[in-house]
Amino acid sequence: MKTLTDTHNPADAAKAAGIVTAPRVCAGDSTTTFSPADTPRGGSLGVLPRPLAAALVSTALVWPALAGRRWGPHRLVPGVWYRLLRKPSFQPPDRVIPVAWSLIDTALTVGGYRLLRQPSSDARTRALGWWAFNVAMIGGWSGIFFGRRNLPASTAAAATMVGTGAAYVGEAWRVDKPAAAAGLPYIGWVAFATVLTAALWRRNR
Repeated sequence: MKTLTDTHNPADAAKAAGIVTAPRVCAGDSTTTFSPADTPRGGSLGVLPRPLAAALVSTALVWPALAGRRWGPHRLVPGVWYRLLRKPSFQPPDRVIPVAWSLIDTALTVGGYRLLRQPSSDARTRALGWWAFNVAMIGGWSGIFFGRRNLPASTAAAATMVGTGAAYVGEAWRVDKPAAAAGLPYIGWVAFATVLTAALWRRNR
């Protein structure tokens, strides 16, 4: 039986030892050896560590909360303006709206976390881009509706969020289906918000 020490060809010896050989870039006949342990794991490329992923997606909770404190109806001027609006019959009770948004923000946080824990890909990058845009728009809508008290612009912004939410779900579906499903409540709520804000606009021209 031939042993490793009996092999005279360096390439054969490397093969017998389980080492991958690759040609050098420079001229010559010698080879560079790589151990299989040196090869990066393609399946985990770009996966963020759990603490970092959790810290990044916490913006889906922090930013809407900050925007609500800055422009919400609890403040004097936005609150008086909001209470004086003529509202449609399908306007939900005021106590329901923050609860609904808290659940939606939490779902988006879970979706973003799951995406960051997936291997890097073009689809993941696009999904995270749409995720970040939608999170930004949640706080931005509060600024338009309560801060500027602009009903036409609020209606247009809510309708835009329906489209950007659908774009997020479409891209996330290619990466992680639970992350995509986490965006469905957001789409449903902003679609309802579009109808509601349009009704407020018509009643308060």
